[in-house]
Amino acid sequence: MRSPLAYRPLFELTAAIPDEQYLRDGETRWLARRLLEGRVPEQVRTEKRLGIQSSDWPVRWGRERNAVMAELERLSSDPAVAEMLDLPRLQRSMREWSGENSVGGLEAARIFCAAGRGLTAARYLRFQARSNG
Repeated sequence: MRSPLAYRPLFELTAAIPDEQYLRDGETRWLARRLLEGRVPEQVRTEKRLGIQSSDWPVRWGRERNAVMAELERLSSDPAVAEMLDLPRLQRSMREWSGENSVGGLEAARIFCAAGRGLTAARYLRFQARSNG
């Protein structure tokens, strides 16, 4: 298994959610809006405009670049993480990243998606290893 996010029971659960939970009577994100009721401000819960999520990622990742590189270096010494993730490639992508505000395209996929998800998966693996100790 390459990714803990490919956990079959989680996939089966989400795949089994009926379509009307996402769009019902013309209302989008129906399930999410119900789940968020009372948990987030109503203005946020009922927002209907579309936009790019995390469009400020280049700014945030630019500030955290050195910390991310250090974390990738530490993770490379963990055999379980090193076996599952292509850490040298993630490190190379971080080193080669221009740091510019590129919200879309290949650079966004390499940094925000691959490195971000890779770090998330690695952190989860390490958490699970400690929990199952």
